[in-house]
Amino acid sequence: MKPFELRLAGHHARNATHLKNLRSFVENEARFNRLSAKEQSLILLQIEHMAQLDKVLTERMKLHNLPI
Repeated sequence: MKPFELRLAGHHARNATHLKNLRSFVENEARFNRLSAKEQSLILLQIEHMAQLDKVLTERMKLHNLPI
């Protein structure tokens, strides 16, 4: 793989892992509900943006025929 392809794949993998971990945290209501309402809303917003980034990175990887 070319250097930019390696960076793209790495970025995609890191984002996907972080997104999965955030979603798991939110699903654990006992832990998530201990946060302030503001913090909860920011985490949910972060999840939305990271999910959108995942879609963009996935499309870029497809464009370059990289395994997802």
